Amino acid sequence: MLATGFFNSGTSLGTMVAALFVPWCLMQWGDTTGYKMAYLLTGGLGFICLLFWFLMYNAPAKSAKLSAAEFEYIHSDENVTIQTAAPEDLVVKEKISWFKLLTFPQTWAFFMGKFLTDGVWYFLLFWLPDYLHKQFGMSTEQLKWPTFIVYGISILGNLFGGSLPLFFINKLKIAVYNARMRAMFIIALIPMCLLSIQYFGDKTIFGSYAPALAISVLCIGAAAHQAWSSNLFTTVSDFFPKKAIGSVVGIGSFGGGVGGFIIQK
Repeated sequence: MLATGFFNSGTSLGTMVAALFVPWCLMQWGDTTGYKMAYLLTGGLGFICLLFWFLMYNAPAKSAKLSAAEFEYIHSDENVTIQTAAPEDLVVKEKISWFKLLTFPQTWAFFMGKFLTDGVWYFLLFWLPDYLHKQFGMSTEQLKWPTFIVYGISILGNLFGGSLPLFFINKLKIAVYNARMRAMFIIALIPMCLLSIQYFGDKTIFGSYAPALAISVLCIGAAAHQAWSSNLFTTVSDFFPKKAIGSVVGIGSFGGGVGGFIIQK
């Protein structure tokens, strides 16, 4: 759970860098050329990262840096059953086809979770600078640090999201599934605070304090969404063995992309 929070923080870290890098490109080359350069340079960086991935990553069975204990831990779910509505549960020993995965309600639960909630994060990514510009008249230069802070605070949400179920499990002795659902219910309520930004971001009420208050609300909403996302990803490893995790995450992420597109519209 906590490990998922760490890897999911990569999304927030990337947006933090973009929050500083994209305005720099716009100021260096102007709006039209600056946007093109931002795409080209960040895309080029992606190819460099891909090169390091090929050079540094190995499957566990081929990794020289993996201890025997770590290898055993990774393969500890070699024969895991998936609970089904059939009289007998499915024992998974080999890779499962996408068509078979689509017959499980667990797959659709993850799909719908992504479909209904990924759009919140996409909304914050795409429209946060535009909101700050139109509501508070922030320039390209002034937009850098508020957006950097919002995406930076979301990293804390990833870590909190991964640690909350562990608290329920270790301290309150709650079963894993119940701990996860309780944590996700609590976390799911918090992004609703974004509705209050219409009040706290009102300059006629709070004057010069309105930008800081609005950004604070955005920080809470972004962090809560990432906390939710960390837990949602981990439900896949709760429900499925490792041979199916990549495929299920791919199916759910497709749902998140479709839902995000609809919400932007």
